[in-house]
Amino acid sequence: MPITFSSADYKRAEGEPDIMMPHADPFVATVHIGNHNVNKVFIDTGSSPDILYWSCFQKMQLNPSSLQKHKGPIYGFDNQPVPVEGVITLPRYVGLEPRFRMASITFLVIKMESSFNAILGRATLCELKAVISQPHLCMKFPTPQGVGVLKGNQKMARTCYQDTFKKVELAAAPASAEGCKPTQLGQQTMSISDIEHRPESVEQKVEPVEPVETVPLNPDVPERTVKIGTKLTEEEQAELLEFLRNNQDVFAWTTDEMPGVPIELIVHKLSTDPTRRPVVQKRRLFGPEKQAVIDEEIQKLLQAGFIRRVEYSEWVSNPVLVKKSNGKWRMCIDFNNLNDACPKDSHPLPNVEKLVERPAGHKRMSFLNASSGYHQVQLLLDDQEKTAFYAGDAIYCYVMMPFGLKNAGATYQKLVQIIFKLQIGRNIEVYVDDMIVTSVRAEDHIDDLDETFQNLPNIEGSGAGAVLLGPNGFKSEHALRFKFQTTNNAAEYEALIYGLKLASELKVQSIQVFSDSQLVVGQVNGSCDIRDPQLSRYASVVNRLKSIFALFQIDKIPRANNHRADELSKLASPQDINPQRSTIVEVLDAPSYIDFTVECHLLSTDPSTPSWTTPLINYLQSGKLPEDQSAAKVIKRRAAHFTMLDNQLYKTLAQKLLRHGYYWPTMVDDAQNYVKRCLTCQFNANGIHMPGEMLSSLTSPWPFAQWGVDLLSPFIKGKGGCIFLVVAMDYFTKWIEAKPLSMTTERKIEEFLFNSILCRFGIPKRIIADNGPQFRAAALRSFCNDYGIELALTSVYTPQPNGQAESANKIILRGLKMHVLAAHTNWVDELNKVLWSCRTTPSSATGEIPFNLAYRAEAVIPVEVGLPSDRSDCHDDQNNEQLLRENLDLVEEIREMSRIRNMAYQSRVAKFYNKRVRARQFQVGDLVLRKAGLTNTHSYMGKLAPNWEGPYMVVQVKRPGSYMLADIQGRQLPYIWNI
Repeated sequence: MPITFSSADYKRAEGEPDIMMPHADPFVATVHIGNHNVNKVFIDTGSSPDILYWSCFQKMQLNPSSLQKHKGPIYGFDNQPVPVEGVITLPRYVGLEPRFRMASITFLVIKMESSFNAILGRATLCELKAVISQPHLCMKFPTPQGVGVLKGNQKMARTCYQDTFKKVELAAAPASAEGCKPTQLGQQTMSISDIEHRPESVEQKVEPVEPVETVPLNPDVPERTVKIGTKLTEEEQAELLEFLRNNQDVFAWTTDEMPGVPIELIVHKLSTDPTRRPVVQKRRLFGPEKQAVIDEEIQKLLQAGFIRRVEYSEWVSNPVLVKKSNGKWRMCIDFNNLNDACPKDSHPLPNVEKLVERPAGHKRMSFLNASSGYHQVQLLLDDQEKTAFYAGDAIYCYVMMPFGLKNAGATYQKLVQIIFKLQIGRNIEVYVDDMIVTSVRAEDHIDDLDETFQNLPNIEGSGAGAVLLGPNGFKSEHALRFKFQTTNNAAEYEALIYGLKLASELKVQSIQVFSDSQLVVGQVNGSCDIRDPQLSRYASVVNRLKSIFALFQIDKIPRANNHRADELSKLASPQDINPQRSTIVEVLDAPSYIDFTVECHLLSTDPSTPSWTTPLINYLQSGKLPEDQSAAKVIKRRAAHFTMLDNQLYKTLAQKLLRHGYYWPTMVDDAQNYVKRCLTCQFNANGIHMPGEMLSSLTSPWPFAQWGVDLLSPFIKGKGGCIFLVVAMDYFTKWIEAKPLSMTTERKIEEFLFNSILCRFGIPKRIIADNGPQFRAAALRSFCNDYGIELALTSVYTPQPNGQAESANKIILRGLKMHVLAAHTNWVDELNKVLWSCRTTPSSATGEIPFNLAYRAEAVIPVEVGLPSDRSDCHDDQNNEQLLRENLDLVEEIREMSRIRNMAYQSRVAKFYNKRVRARQFQVGDLVLRKAGLTNTHSYMGKLAPNWEGPYMVVQVKRPGSYMLADIQGRQLPYIWNI
């Protein structure tokens, strides 16, 4: 029988505390030995014999004369012999009724001080065939009634562990005075090595390769510090400290400075399994000291806005306190049950070895840690109450992503990869919330740090600010809000471009720009390389704009001196809308570089100097061409790729029409409309594979009232020259009838319908078939009219409306393939076997066997011949007839339940199908194209045939999605056409 362990094994009986994690406690339990419940029994897989200590032997009031002699001592950890007083066999009882095991166990009785009363060693464990899970402090073993369980007592284990070391301290005190000699305890010598000592884990922290010193960033707030290497030069230290002090706002010192990541950027979703039942953990009680720690932590989280109070929650977990290395407590939440119900996120974390290898050889590295990084990612609103936990007399849930949740690390890794996607692997390495900024050259490190700080998302909202100052106290303030995702670097560029455009409109001749972004200032001045393609486009726009001014200068200023522009950027943020502020906010729908559709490269700044550009300039300015006709043609052809702007020659890199010199205000829209109206483009457009109408399900009110009929071909020639198969399927019972045919005339179809359907199941109300010529024939229509049968034909070449017959085709074809391949026989001979299997197999739509729905009885199948069943061995004609009559009385109930299941099945199929629907509707008079593959009009063109043909006009709407069409001359097409 399988033996497994789960989170339920952490729980203990009513009144006992559950297992607290993490732990490294021994497995100590209570075992029934010799008609006594013996506590403090150590379950030890490292001990070969089973041991009973003398103190427990006496408390059990056992007679020493019952001890049998034992030859030789046993040996402890220090390889010292320990005498054995004797051997005794006692009955032991393990487990709880009814899953328990009883047997006799042979103990070695020894006189030795111990915190335990007995030890169960490998001999007993092997006899029980026990499996132990140390984290759960639980042992399981097979019994005739199922899996037996023995659970350990964690409190008892810790008491034994503390008692052991108290005895060690008493024994070690005189020994230390005598050179650590063993101390006599009772009648047996015992040294400290006899005790299983649990060494204190000392975390080996990685030390820096050079000493670091702690430096305050702000003298007014000395606790806000950073650590820098002491081996940096004085110049490097001064430059680094100046840079860090100018960017103090990047650091989050309090929770108020962590507004969180916008939900549009990333959000954590739990995706709990809907089939898993929510778990409300049994509330754990804490002592006054620990409860005070929990209350203090709750207040901090509430003030930070990381949690909120909740009244009702289906999931409730317990807080767990873990002691940190500094002696303080850390509050965690036991999300084990919730995590078990969540699937694992397959997003990979970076390879640590590669992260360590890549910075090798770099001259400078800076280590950054995301402060409360997890708490900056929001939880999906629907999932917040699932993180509910007990806290004092209330229940709270997390609003932000907490530690301990499954996939939290993967979600945060996705976030940092989005933020630093242009830097990772180049000048930054990121592993969850730990970051290393690296620089190959020492002089580039400040620029790399600045790029990192600027690339952080604008978590307070997408905004920027520009302040234009002029003579005589002129001041113009503008706040910018972006409707597109941007980084801080891009926002700095947007503010700069907006300010330059505004200055240009005011006819400003000289301008001095101040920016707190060192990266932007360096890129505009040309002292910093541009590695980001997006920033390169921004810089190109700035270079074009600054050429407008007679004097242009841009300088870097500390961020503290740029507070007004920073306030404007926050004002533009959607998260900080203040109706009492009167500043006008400018909304930008797209990046500014998109407005500059013509990008130009300056080729010559001195037109008076003869060069290869001189003929081009002469032609573009005055139309002058060389006398040589061939040279003139070359100049004309090359001039199409150049333009003159402000007496400067530029090479245009714009759209094709602009390159040829054409422009008008609605050029882009006109080009798009022209392509849409192009008849050749429409004839060769791609096919439309998405459904245009919602799925309509066909149902039958009673058995054999509605049949779907279809032809299946071609087959290899079988008996009687048969190469066709006509198939019919009842919509209610899913009963299938089929007959092989050598030809598909309307006469053969009539015979099949009369012999296989009408004569066996009665006259149906409706027969549904496709638009094949056999079903459109007048003779077949006359046959149906004679019997009052409605013959419904599906749309042209659209098999979906006759899905029942198509489903039967698929089932029969698959069955024939398997039978013919296995038996190497003719497919005609195997057809009846396939039909038999279809009629005696439950349908996924109804959940019932077609034979049962038709006759209210189960057919005797071949397996009952080789392996007789009760109904075949104990057949009674009289009782059988009576039971069959009773079954017929209940057939209506069975059929009604089958109809309900069929409708539910159709509802599920329709829900899946309708997700892909892209509604397309036409009105009378609309011109449409028809798929060319439906006819052979263009078959002579082969692969070059168009995909569509027409146009045709809609003359009648039969139903949504089905239309009657007419050609351009007004002649109506004979069939119904589907979209």
